[in-house]
Amino acid sequence: MTHWNDQAISHTLTIGSEFHQAHKNDVIDILEPNTKISLDLGSEVDEGIIEAAEKVKKWASERWLEQFEKMDAMMTPSMAIPPQIIQKGVNKYGLFNVTLVSIMTRYIWPSNLAGFPAVTVTIKNNKDGLP
Repeated sequence: MTHWNDQAISHTLTIGSEFHQAHKNDVIDILEPNTKISLDLGSEVDEGIIEAAEKVKKWASERWLEQFEKMDAMMTPSMAIPPQIIQKGVNKYGLFNVTLVSIMTRYIWPSNLAGFPAVTVTIKNNKDGLP
């Protein structure tokens, strides 16, 4: 499969825009800081960007379907890195770390992007007992 970064960016832009559209009329004051930031970022994605992202998603879905003509399933790690320690103040102020989320979820987006069914199975735990 090619153009992984383009696929991931298209997925992220689409999700951000859809999140904004679904929640733009919510009572903003009651939301967590990271949710407010997500809504603000989603509001900045214009129609031209969404149109381009949708073209990439369509192209990617077609490529993934081609891959599934040669295989029955795709197995990837659930997360690219172990769960991170929750830092002090996060519960009060929220956390918005796009880079960390992107790293942690780097193997999740293909099924979300193309709408393929997916399941998460813990294979083993790390030294701290986390999956």
